[in-house]
Amino acid sequence: MTFGTYIRLENLYQGYIDSMSDAAMETMCRLLYPGRRPCGEVPAEERIAVLQWMVQLKEFFAIKFPHFFRPAPGSVDAPSMSDIMDSEIRALSGGDVTKEADVLEADCWRALTELDYKAKEAEELRRLRNRK
Repeated sequence: MTFGTYIRLENLYQGYIDSMSDAAMETMCRLLYPGRRPCGEVPAEERIAVLQWMVQLKEFFAIKFPHFFRPAPGSVDAPSMSDIMDSEIRALSGGDVTKEADVLEADCWRALTELDYKAKEAEELRRLRNRK
């Protein structure tokens, strides 16, 4: 799966949780099952399977990439999904818009590994600054 596909799935998942949109669920199904023909309303068993797949994927990623997928400190308002995606793409592209297409086509696992290392480095820098 590409990083672009992953962030689309994540965005659709969050949108589905918020709105229960049939269109979001249908798009998630087509991303997870390429070649699937649109069928209007997704049957309940497929809906459950897709949601369970996303929940398990998110839990697995939280274990595998603990620096990147960690809860925000304190109680804060959730940032917008577009802000999150823009930040992730910017972190991987170094702010170079000419590299964005490559970032979106990168292997998801590799992109998340890099984001996890960047988060770990940021944590270490914060710790060092707080020591002074």
